[in-house]
Amino acid sequence: MGKIRKKIVVILLTMTMLFVMVACGNNNSTNGSSKAGNEMENDTAQTTPTPAEDELQIDAVGDVKIPSQEEALEILGLKEVPNSVLCVTYNTTIIAYNLGMEITGTVTTTRPLPEKLKDTPTIGVVTGRADFDFEKIVALAGDVVLADAQYETKLKPTLDQQGIASCYVDTGDLHKLQEALAVLGSAFGKRDETIELLTQWQTDIQAMQSEIAGKDSPVVLVIRKAATMATSASYVGSLFKALNITCATDKMELADATATYVPIDAEKILAVDPDYILIPGGAELEGDIAMLNELMTSEAWASLSAVQNKKVIAVTDTYYQPIADMDCIKAMQELIDVVYAD
Repeated sequence: MGKIRKKIVVILLTMTMLFVMVACGNNNSTNGSSKAGNEMENDTAQTTPTPAEDELQIDAVGDVKIPSQEEALEILGLKEVPNSVLCVTYNTTIIAYNLGMEITGTVTTTRPLPEKLKDTPTIGVVTGRADFDFEKIVALAGDVVLADAQYETKLKPTLDQQGIASCYVDTGDLHKLQEALAVLGSAFGKRDETIELLTQWQTDIQAMQSEIAGKDSPVVLVIRKAATMATSASYVGSLFKALNITCATDKMELADATATYVPIDAEKILAVDPDYILIPGGAELEGDIAMLNELMTSEAWASLSAVQNKKVIAVTDTYYQPIADMDCIKAMQELIDVVYAD
């Protein structure tokens, strides 16, 4: 009987020890799983981007900086974000429209306006002498008056006296136009619209550059009204640079290398003998300018390669204004179609 009891005690002790060992094993397994789970959670937490990291702000499109709203307002000399704008030139009207700004007034013009602006009040016709009707400007001013930089000295003193905010943009060439868009868009709270527009332009320009890649650079002369020739410093010249077109005046000795347009010079044209001669306005221009008429009827003119090869071409006048405008992509495409046609 005593032996049986001893055996029972031994069996019970053995079972107890096994139970304890199994329980410890389960605890270790559970702790291990918990530890692994915690590690996985920590890893997930470390790799999941925060909203700030996920939504990085775009600060440039190509080589065009997109300033912050505060920076843009400072550049334009404005104290607060404007909600509406009076555009006193055609160029600034189209810029403001494309950026989605509220336009309180514009100019009377023969150039096409978007349908939405057809009934917008106007300040009248702005002539080449910039004769502004300040009474109408004051009446339609909105939060700010927007004009091209060339009119700042004409407008700003009077507007300052009237307590009317004004800002001015330099759109002298393609890059300056893009910079002006970036500043205006940021200042007026149209940053997203501006980035979208500039990105589309960049895409279009890169596509055109790919189209002409590997082709020889044609030498092109542009003759505008007042019997002048475009230089590389002009808006047209900036389009030429983007499209690998050689400006004919680059091959001429010019008295002023910074001039955007220079007087027509028959001898210099003959010496360069450009591949193409482009005339914005075409026949209308030819009929108005005696000097060009005289040149075009001379034997020397007839000897030019462009004349002999029928590459004196009338192009769209409004695409090649002295300052850059929103038709720049259309102008570039026309240039490709004309001078890279062969």
